[in-house]
Amino acid sequence: MKLSKKEWLFLCIAGVFLAMHFTLWFESLKLTTVASSTIILTLQPIVALLGGFLIYKERTSISTLMAIGISIIGVVMVGWGDFGLSNKSVIIGDVLSFLSVLSVVGYLLIGQNNVKKISHWIYSFCVFLFAGLSLNGYSDGWGVFVE
Repeated sequence: MKLSKKEWLFLCIAGVFLAMHFTLWFESLKLTTVASSTIILTLQPIVALLGGFLIYKERTSISTLMAIGISIIGVVMVGWGDFGLSNKSVIIGDVLSFLSVLSVVGYLLIGQNNVKKISHWIYSFCVFLFAGLSLNGYSDGWGVFVE
């Protein structure tokens, strides 16, 4: 009850981002291979590093940047096979998987700042509650239209 309106708003937004992550990822699995989706999801630390730099002005080392470059080359090499497939929905699945990465990074970046002010237990409970409510709303509303 001691949380400010701004803190409640961030908890809600973080929950929606988490729900979007799961929704986009599961939808991507209908359109692309599990291997491609999983490899795209491994880009999460790279996107989080970039988000941390842009939002919180965090710095990193040259060796980390070199490792990121090597991993991106690997992801591109594995994902390149999807372009050769005749089914264009595979590419849409790959895009959905990448959007799920952006969503989980949004959830993590919001948490990085707010966990300093709010107890971990309260933060996790509220975020997962809002994520569950968002997923339920998606399932009851929008989800029936996409089937």
